[in-house]
Amino acid sequence: MSGDRRCAIVLARYSSSRFPGKALYPISGKGLLEWCLHFLKKSEGFETILATSTHPTDDPLQQLAENMGIRCFRGDLDDVYKRVVDCIEFYKIDTFARINGDSPFPQTSLIESAFRQLEMSDLDFVTNLHPRTYPYGISVEVFRATTFSAHYRRLETPDQHEHITSYFYTHSNQFSFKNFTSDTPIKGDVRLVVDTKEDLPLIEKILTNPEITSSPDLKTIIRILND
Repeated sequence: MSGDRRCAIVLARYSSSRFPGKALYPISGKGLLEWCLHFLKKSEGFETILATSTHPTDDPLQQLAENMGIRCFRGDLDDVYKRVVDCIEFYKIDTFARINGDSPFPQTSLIESAFRQLEMSDLDFVTNLHPRTYPYGISVEVFRATTFSAHYRRLETPDQHEHITSYFYTHSNQFSFKNFTSDTPIKGDVRLVVDTKEDLPLIEKILTNPEITSSPDLKTIIRILND
């Protein structure tokens, strides 16, 4: 690992509009967010930080992170981009991976690879979403913190304050980036993320399989779903 401070910044809040309280929703012995943090914490290639809001409803999320030995930053409830910029400044982060707390299967090996690719280059970011070839919920976005923070005042829409990397894809011709694609074939429209309660049965099927509890490798997940 280089001298730069690498962090996975996990975004989560309790007050989800489509599924309130989903961050703590229990699945196979752990809450949804806890599964995400549990798998990220296994990596020795980066530090994990939870970035939630200052709203009192997010107090339990901070408590969860602290109980797991994970740092917690609290910032703006609605301006998620600003929350991340403030987190970067507070912890003096050099490169970071954007992680959504409602995606319980972070691929740490892919994230570590993206960090290495970014640090060995002059790229602004490394992604697997432009274009997307991985299932929803398997997102890898690693940014140079200086690039990300510098563009806060250039945001054009409220959506870009909430969906914090959308500006970079809308203006992708202005940035130097690398996109990597999946070599794992997948059947149908698989969603490995919890946006609504309708997403729960698939996630529960995976998390109740003992093969997954040690490592949520995508190829193992696909094999479970294809059985």
